Amino acid sequence: MPKINRTNYIGGGQAVVQRYLGKLPMVDAKSDIRLYVEECDCVIADRKSPSTCVLAQSARRLLGCDRVLVWRRRAYLDLPQENGTRAIERFSLSKAATDMLSNFDKGDKPTFGQLIVLKAPCKSETLDDRLAKSRRRKSENPEKYAEQRRTSLKKRKAAGINNVTAEVRSGSGGIQATIKP
Repeated sequence: MPKINRTNYIGGGQAVVQRYLGKLPMVDAKSDIRLYVEECDCVIADRKSPSTCVLAQSARRLLGCDRVLVWRRRAYLDLPQENGTRAIERFSLSKAATDMLSNFDKGDKPTFGQLIVLKAPCKSETLDDRLAKSRRRKSENPEKYAEQRRTSLKKRKAAGINNVTAEVRSGSGGIQATIKP
């Protein structure tokens, strides 16, 4: 079996985002962005849809984004860069934004005019840092990593954790689940 070149590997999460937003390069945001929700955003927003939720509609209106995905913890916006090209910028959601999304998905109306901050990821949450940690962990002891993975899967199977009741926030195909106790 040929070995896979993973120098330009796109992980599972990035692959899902690029499937929806296109093959644009993905970068971590360098600064925070402030959004505010108006009534017109709620009228055209869809519940439990990462591409047409209330925050996605607000980002389209305020920033002129063509393509937007807003998950529970991350937001991906197609924004112009300094050199004139476009890229997908990756943001972390603030607590207020996460609460607003959860309440909107449950059927509540958001507070109009509320300021929502999409934060630039901190150093430990950047794509480069996560990739470096993953490579370091796997290279330190690949046998231990593989054994931990096999043990974890065996324990989950023995406990019957294959099928879990979950609340789903989905676009068309991509799924993010929050496990309910």
